[in-house]
Amino acid sequence: MAQLLYNSFKVPKSRYKYKPQPLSLDTLREIFNNIDHLGAKAFFLILAESGLRVGEVYSLKMDQLDLENRIIKVMKESETKRAYISFIHTETKKWLQEVYFPYREEFIKTHEHAVSQIGADVEAWKLKMFPFQLVDLRSSIKESINRINGKEFMLYDLRSFFASYLIKNGVSPMIVNILQGRAPPAQFQILQNHYFVMSLIELQKVFDEKGPKLLSPK
Repeated sequence: MAQLLYNSFKVPKSRYKYKPQPLSLDTLREIFNNIDHLGAKAFFLILAESGLRVGEVYSLKMDQLDLENRIIKVMKESETKRAYISFIHTETKKWLQEVYFPYREEFIKTHEHAVSQIGADVEAWKLKMFPFQLVDLRSSIKESINRINGKEFMLYDLRSFFASYLIKNGVSPMIVNILQGRAPPAQFQILQNHYFVMSLIELQKVFDEKGPKLLSPK
């Protein structure tokens, strides 16, 4: 009887409404420059400049980065989300080559034995673009955010920042959706086949000209 009575009432579910913080490019540059952990620095850089999801960036393997052509091959598709490619700027390519990748290689050499000792798949770990614990990356970024911004924001807010930045710079929301993998696969296929034709080179040109840059050209 009690169970029947309990099940006869339905409690309305409240919708969680999170409003991303408005972020400026200058603030993100300052946060980037004050991140101590080089792995976290690279992670933050890719997130802010690509507009990809946190999980997509953290899951990247080295062979998904075509450094020569400055393309990130996400190649992910689900029932509700798609993300095939993204890009990196020329300045980012240079910074990764000269600063981050040497650090990453040294980190792998230093910790390879420890990873094997805990029974992890060392070869798979070595292929990761970010072979660090996500909690460590988040912690280092959070410290810089608190120092510079004085108020925390979610890493997911960088995705909102990317979209807002491009739209404010005159980029079509349709192109922003394609760059961020926001259009579900079926919808994207319809757009691609019937309404919207754009080559990879044209898409990259939009990214290069309109996308946010945390690194200044030297």
